[in-house]
Amino acid sequence: MSYRHDNGVISTVRIEIAGMGTRKIRIADLPTEVTDQAISRVLTSYGELLDIRHEMWSNIYRYKVPNGIRTALTTLKKHIPSRMIIAGHRATRTTTDVFWVQWDRPPISALPQPQA
Repeated sequence: MSYRHDNGVISTVRIEIAGMGTRKIRIADLPTEVTDQAISRVLTSYGELLDIRHEMWSNIYRYKVPNGIRTALTTLKKHIPSRMIIAGHRATRTTTDVFWVQWDRPPISALPQPQA
């Protein structure tokens, strides 16, 4: 679908079903022995799996060490349950938009506080 701006520029507009699209899926509570292939087998039933990465502890530590959370970039075709069984282990997932990251929010102390 195309949209013509007031200045004559034409932009392509993509329309998708609300709640779907490309998402960053964070998977926690899995032992390190669970392979990326096992995660891939489960997640491909919910959409197209683009990438799986291991989150690492902060760079302030001397060595790069995985923190136990896997991040999967997925184009969803249906909703993913918040708890899944992967390779016999109960995993917890959280979902974020690719362009919005949870830790970019201001700290709670910076938010307006209710007046007593």
